[in-house]
Amino acid sequence: MTEIENIKVQTPKTAVTKKEVLYPTQSSVRFPFVVPRNDGDKQTTCGNMLQRSLAVRVFQNLSATQKESMTIKALVMSDRSDEYTGKKGLVKQQIITVMDQSDGERLAQPIEYAMSDEEKPVHAGKLQDKLINLGIRELLPFGGRLRARGKIVGLLNK
Repeated sequence: MTEIENIKVQTPKTAVTKKEVLYPTQSSVRFPFVVPRNDGDKQTTCGNMLQRSLAVRVFQNLSATQKESMTIKALVMSDRSDEYTGKKGLVKQQIITVMDQSDGERLAQPIEYAMSDEEKPVHAGKLQDKLINLGIRELLPFGGRLRARGKIVGLLNK
């Protein structure tokens, strides 16, 4: 045998070990650890985080299966046409500004609603100072105000 074959390869015995990390409020902590928050009595533990994450998953599953709808009784404060230049050119919309008149909890500020192409011939210019049922699918910020998407469900008698 040659000398090269007789030499055994030896690796140094410096294996990586988990080191103890000292934190000012604890004597010793082993990895992995969660840095405690300074909330006093409201500190979260791993158990609470697990419960919250499970609760969020359950809530998301429920909301995915249940189709919730928001319908408000609203007073139409203004009915106007609006034009602006968007990404695809000039956009013309019929905008109504409504104030929530629902019983119980109400929206604090007026919101805008852009009528769809099907609603324009029926309702454009005819809703000023009338009560309507407005089905809201989503609320989006638009030019400093909230703009609703959805549909006009019906007119109400004063």
